Formats: sequence, C-alpha cells, structure tokens
Amino acid sequence: MNKCIILFSGGLDSLSYLAQYLPNWEIIAITFDYSQQSNKEVEVAKGIVSELVRKDYMISHRIFDLQPVKWLFPSRSISPKYHPSSVLPFRNSIFISLASAYAKTMGSERILIGNHTDDGADWSPMGVPKNPECTRDYLKQLEETLDRGRLKWNAGRIEIWSPARTGLSKASNLKRGYDVLSDIIFQSWSCWTGKDKHCGMCLSCRERKKAFKNAKIVDKTEYAI
Repeated sequence: MNKCIILFSGGLDSLSYLAQYLPNWEIIAITFDYSQQSNKEVEVAKGIVSELVRKDYMISHRIFDLQPVKWLFPSRSISPKYHPSSVLPFRNSIFISLASAYAKTMGSERILIGNHTDDGADWSPMGVPKNPECTRDYLKQLEETLDRGRLKWNAGRIEIWSPARTGLSKASNLKRGYDVLSDIIFQSWSCWTGKDKHCGMCLSCRERKKAFKNAKIVDKTEYAI
C-alpha cells in the first residue's frame, strides 16, 4: 500500500482531502502545534484520527511541537472578510518543508495539503492571489525546488498534492470528503476563536458555511451565531 503524509490541521479542508485517500493509502497525519490559536485544532485532529483508527483505516498521527518558535506565527486578524493580515506569511512553505524531510524518513514520496482553488483565487482590490502559497503553480515550483535539494541517490522525488492541484474548489473538495466520511466531517474545526462552538462570524466560519451550501450538504456544525 502506498504511503502519504498529510498536513492535517483538523480543519474542514484537510479532513475532506484526507478522506479521499483513506480507502487506498496508508496515511501519516501530521499536525503542527504552533500558536495559542492552534490548540483547539490540535485536540480536534487527535480526536478525528483516533476515530478513524477505530474504523480500521490505515492512519497514524504525529504532533509537531513548534511552540518554541510560535513568534513566527502571530495571531491572525479575526475578521468576517478577507484581508492580507489574516494570512500567516510562508506558513505553508515551512510546514511543507518539514513534512518533506519527515516523508523521506518515513519512506513516503507524497505530501498532501488541503489548499483548494478558492484559497489561491484573486483578491479583487489588488488582482493578486489571496494566498500565493496556495496556488497550483506555487506548489509545483516548491515541489521542483525540493527536488533540486534531494540527494539523487535517494530515489524518488517528493510530490505535493492538494485539491487546487486537481482543480477542486472548497465545496467540491468537501463533497468528495463527505462522500467517504459522512457526518464525521462535522467533527472538523474551522473557527479562529478556539471556543466551544464555531463563532459563525469570522472569515473561516463564513467560508465553512458557504462551502456546505455550495456542496448542497446540510450543515450540522454548531455555530454561536
């Protein structure tokens, strides 16, 4: 069975993408504990992986403790609308680089990340991608860069796969994940507040609501508003 490494935040996008690999791959899910805001995500990720293990899927979990360098990842602006301040600069690049080194250690050549086409869509006021790190072109270039640094006698280049790479939007990625996991998908966590319920107002919650609506799936997430 092929083995892959997934950057698993416990969020809707990464869980939906993970689900699509569950039937045919051995998965190592890695979760980064990198800030106070990520604490809720870490606990959610642990719970989801534990449930998938109980269902006899071939999945294991590893927490990467980045708390000593949490100053690299300042708190995001909690806003109902997109703003560049909500993006943590080079976060994905750092995570993918760490995951790539770990993949070689574990005998895997595929990295999964939940970025979809909406993440890399243009921000209309500037005409530039909302998050360039999430675009298909950037991930392909990063893949090429990692290959250039690979020990050539260590066979096999790292591949970076994401919903964006195959042209999936947030809603279409969600639909495919839901088809595999059904209501387990609602255990995912999107909210930036880290409270007991999704706030329903931050940008991430709004995008979650929109994804369920566009995927034509009844949203059973508990929102404060």
